[in-house]
Amino acid sequence: MCIQIFYLVSTSTTKISILLFYRRLTDRVSTQFQWLLYGVMAFVSCCCVAGFITMLVGCRPMEAYWMQVNPVWLAENQGKYTCYDEAAYIVFIATVSMVTDFIVCILPMSLFFKLQMNWRRKFALAAIFGIGFFLCICGILRMVKIIETYFKSYDITCKSCYG
Repeated sequence: MCIQIFYLVSTSTTKISILLFYRRLTDRVSTQFQWLLYGVMAFVSCCCVAGFITMLVGCRPMEAYWMQVNPVWLAENQGKYTCYDEAAYIVFIATVSMVTDFIVCILPMSLFFKLQMNWRRKFALAAIFGIGFFLCICGILRMVKIIETYFKSYDITCKSCYG
């Protein structure tokens, strides 16, 4: 649970930090671009808060989150707890993360082509954007592994894997 919360908060704050950097770089560009940045920041923030709340209140009682894989506890507490579908939650959060990764990488592209700078600086900037797109590809690979782990393996921590 802590790992999922830390992942959600760290990726969200990283994206917001990058978007704030874009805002700082584009102070005099266009009002529409500024509003688009604010909209994406609001979306990322709302998804982070919603995901955080879901993690905290998703299982009642809270210890059911980690105890539901214990067969003894499960037998004693059958029907006494409720938990959200962890696999669906993880896939949803990973999908939102992937989409926002692509948005954060694509946003400055319209400005990149308009920049008037020498080819060396433009190449260096393109390399930095290339790293961002590489991370988007890593997000896609992460999604493949998530689906494999939660829906195709017999991982004991995956509630939907054992029926």
